[in-house]
Amino acid sequence: NPLYANTCYSFVTAKDVVHVASVHKYDAEKKTMVTVPGSGGLSSAASELEGAYAKAWARNIWADSLA
Repeated sequence: NPLYANTCYSFVTAKDVVHVASVHKYDAEKKTMVTVPGSGGLSSAASELEGAYAKAWARNIWADSLA
């Protein structure tokens, strides 16, 4: 069954970022994707390190999409 991880980054300043993340799996009975219990996660605070992760994610998705 499909399993997907999702992370959403949000810049709250020019350098500081927060994120929310979750994992979803396909539920054959419901015929839809559902969140895996306990898989969610949030930033404890905005940080420049999260900003580095967000920029790396962006570079990778742009390379995959625009290459």
